[in-house]
Amino acid sequence: MVASTRRSIRGLGVSRYAPTRDGFVIGHDGQNHPAINTTARLDPATGNGVVVLTTGSATLARQIGGEWTFWQTGKVGLDRLMLFDAPLILLVWSAGMIVIVVLITSAMIIRRRRPCGT
Repeated sequence: MVASTRRSIRGLGVSRYAPTRDGFVIGHDGQNHPAINTTARLDPATGNGVVVLTTGSATLARQIGGEWTFWQTGKVGLDRLMLFDAPLILLVWSAGMIVIVVLITSAMIIRRRRPCGT
């Protein structure tokens, strides 16, 4: 049997935030709204990490954790995109769906107006 050189990081509440050369930045976010907002991020390959505990903001700890992850990896994590760009993503998705519905409806109307056999 060959032993794996890469360990799998799994567990209750552990998230993978962004890929690195040697694995992933991992961690966990949490909150008890409005009392506290927390995040912990760790790069197991380097041993670098950050723990942030804040009060009075629902997203400040996650923002700081996202900035730290970007600083360490040069990559923006999906959680950060969803947290801060969600309204824009929803707007683009909704506009796309409206365009698709209008095109399908127009095609159906045009097909019905054509006489058979032409």
